[in-house]
Amino acid sequence: MAICIYDDAKEFARNNGCPAKSIGGYVEWIASNYDWPVKGDPISGWKTRYALLSNEKNEHKALKRYCDFMRQTEVIREQLNEAAAQLDGYIQQQN
Repeated sequence: MAICIYDDAKEFARNNGCPAKSIGGYVEWIASNYDWPVKGDPISGWKTRYALLSNEKNEHKALKRYCDFMRQTEVIREQLNEAAAQLDGYIQQQN
């Protein structure tokens, strides 16, 4: 039996007022109707933090910076990993 995540997502969108008939339409509807937990692209901020960490001379402060970053980004990193795993599973089933 194939994974029906895609079909479930389309049904959810339709049941919640999405008029879209195409993937692009679904993406636009989600972007305008979903309150994203991360408002902008976090990567530039992560690069800045990496530079600060790389330049830190005090190893204790560097470790604290690293641990703070890992703790503060745990949820989004887990979400990215889960989304990637689901996408990979969907792709594998299409072959």
